[in-house]
Amino acid sequence: MKLTEVIKKVHVKAIAIGLLIQFGLGVVVGPLASIFLLGPHLRGLALHVWSLALGSVATIFAAYVTARKSESAASFNVFILWAINEIIGLVSLIFWTYPAWYNLAGSIVLASASFLGWYVEQNSRSAAEKA
Repeated sequence: MKLTEVIKKVHVKAIAIGLLIQFGLGVVVGPLASIFLLGPHLRGLALHVWSLALGSVATIFAAYVTARKSESAASFNVFILWAINEIIGLVSLIFWTYPAWYNLAGSIVLASASFLGWYVEQNSRSAAEKA
């Protein structure tokens, strides 16, 4: 496959929208929801678990929207969204230290949630086409 063919499959707008949604939900809404639902005393293991849970919801929704907005090759665009998020996660390790289990779980959750968002979008699209 030629590089020009690969570049044609990339839908920058869909990926950018997905990143904005994930950032908005994961960085802004997630911590605020944790504080309002569980109080300001949330820290340690409970904070990490809530962070993974809310982050996975944000990732599922972002991957869904990325796949929905992609004109073609939805899985490829969701893969790019996942790769960008993994790179951001690796870079964040330079500035913040988290437990090793949290970093590993975050990578697994990110990959699983990205796939799940794409899968849900594909199923909803095929159901709409059958109707």
